[in-house]
Amino acid sequence: MISIRVLAYLNQETIRGMTYPEGCEWTFDPSLEKLEGEREEYDVCLVGHPLTDRECDLLMSRVRAYSLFFLSDLTMTDKMQHLLQCRVGTMLSSEDLENFLEEDLRDYFHKPYGQKVSLSSLEISPFFQGRTHWEGMTECQLEGDFGDDLQQLAFWRMNMPLYSDQPLEIWFEYDRSESAEIVLEVELYAGDEEASLLDQWTLSEEDLKSPYVLESMNSGYLFFHLKARGKGRISIISLHIRFSRHKKGLFLPGGQRFVTKGKEEFFYYFDPGDCKPPLSVYFSGYRTQEGFEGYYILRKLGCPFLLISDPRLEGGAFYLGDQEYEEGILSVINHYLDFLGFDPKNLILSGMSMGTFGALYYGTYLRPAYIILAKPLENLGSIAQAERLERPGGFPTSLDVQWKRMHSLSRKDSDEMDQSFWKRFSSADWSKTTFSVAYKIEDDYDRSGYQDLLLHLRSNGVRLIGQGRHGRHNDNSGESISFFLRQYRMILRKRYGRKGLDLS
Repeated sequence: MISIRVLAYLNQETIRGMTYPEGCEWTFDPSLEKLEGEREEYDVCLVGHPLTDRECDLLMSRVRAYSLFFLSDLTMTDKMQHLLQCRVGTMLSSEDLENFLEEDLRDYFHKPYGQKVSLSSLEISPFFQGRTHWEGMTECQLEGDFGDDLQQLAFWRMNMPLYSDQPLEIWFEYDRSESAEIVLEVELYAGDEEASLLDQWTLSEEDLKSPYVLESMNSGYLFFHLKARGKGRISIISLHIRFSRHKKGLFLPGGQRFVTKGKEEFFYYFDPGDCKPPLSVYFSGYRTQEGFEGYYILRKLGCPFLLISDPRLEGGAFYLGDQEYEEGILSVINHYLDFLGFDPKNLILSGMSMGTFGALYYGTYLRPAYIILAKPLENLGSIAQAERLERPGGFPTSLDVQWKRMHSLSRKDSDEMDQSFWKRFSSADWSKTTFSVAYKIEDDYDRSGYQDLLLHLRSNGVRLIGQGRHGRHNDNSGESISFFLRQYRMILRKRYGRKGLDLS
């Protein structure tokens, strides 16, 4: 059952007789006294009474952006207007409120979820007699005669649960030659001994041009299989399954999705904070569960922030892509800088592990005031080569990252991949940038990452603060995170005058 925490700053009589989801946990607080000392955020806040300045400050720290709703007959003070702007709030009439509770409130559930079904669970139909070629875990290519009629080509062994109160979004990445045609069939089976068929969907290529929302009155388990006909090549890349908020946002309310013509995605989420400098951009690290990383870390800092996440490959493809993909990331960051009226001196780029590459790579274009890193990874080719003998099985996704970028796993192309990054990095102007870096002295992913960073920082005026700790890449990550947070707080306090942040 979905769970939604609702803070209602209004009389219970206001919603009497209205319909809303069963999973709502209501807190009616006409004075907001219950907020004092609380740390958890509410999923939705409904305001039906005027707010004092103190109450506005409380709600600023307790309500998610895009989840604040004011009844439209309220008299708005300047402070309330500021709160509405910073939390990206919405005005609701009494009629809108009833419709919101009945139709939309269910989309503000507390816990998001998303995953990519691993290619390792893909089974090729025994009836297919053509050529099958696996390119690591990047894609599976099938080539041959698929028949004149639609017939099963492949299926996923893993069945996914579907709950009657929790719609799912399906996003299927594939490619094919013009002479071939596919459909994705989805069947819902009961979870009992009989496993009876409860529901069925046939998704055409037109349906698959955008994420498709599956909804059913029944709960059960989903079985996915791909049918095809014609001749040529079909590439199966990724099957993504996510909890759907319909049009309220991806993963978080307000979460956005960018997709290229080649069906490659990245996600981004913008929180205006208090609308004062700086804008903090955080690139998510490697994560097999899709969604945003760093939300609570940056939310507590109070400033505007932008989260960016890469869902490709097993846990991310290090934010590298074709021109459309990379320009998309840059355009999103520049859009929110312009929206806030900030320039690069009010920009911080940050990340941990895989996210450090995103911060450094896009920093070469943006020239931020600060780059804050924990466990930096820059030599992606060398990381892939280490998978052969030095760290076998430790990070196999690194091989997929190089294959996706270079279409080769040779040492020559590994070196070229590394050199391509450092050539761009060395030519960038870092004269107005300060780096804060926590690194592992015995890092087994990128052994020379920190030293190479020092070697290639050639701009006059650049500053670097580094802290090395003994250990491999994933040893005692808490030390690196602590340094990362202390640097963030120190910069925000000393450079941007945010006095309320603890530097301990």
